[in-house]
Amino acid sequence: SYRKNGIDHKDCAWVAKKPDIRCDVEPDTAEECQASCGTCPTPVPTAAPTVGPVCDGECCDSMSYRKNGIDHKDCAWVAKKPDIRCD
Repeated sequence: SYRKNGIDHKDCAWVAKKPDIRCDVEPDTAEECQASCGTCPTPVPTAAPTVGPVCDGECCDSMSYRKNGIDHKDCAWVAKKPDIRCD
């Protein structure tokens, strides 16, 4: 998963804290952290309603992110209170 210059704490969650600055610094950042940088491809509408968000494999939150290494503090945990947990 994405780590700027291989530094552990500089992951997509770190990018999401200042996307206006961090998404444009390196070309691969916006590609690797699409959800954080708002660079997700536009999803193709489906014929029938779907349950939950559609993840086409190109624009998904990290499956390995855990705040401070705590198992239950993953992207779903962040999404419950994004106003305070994304800053």
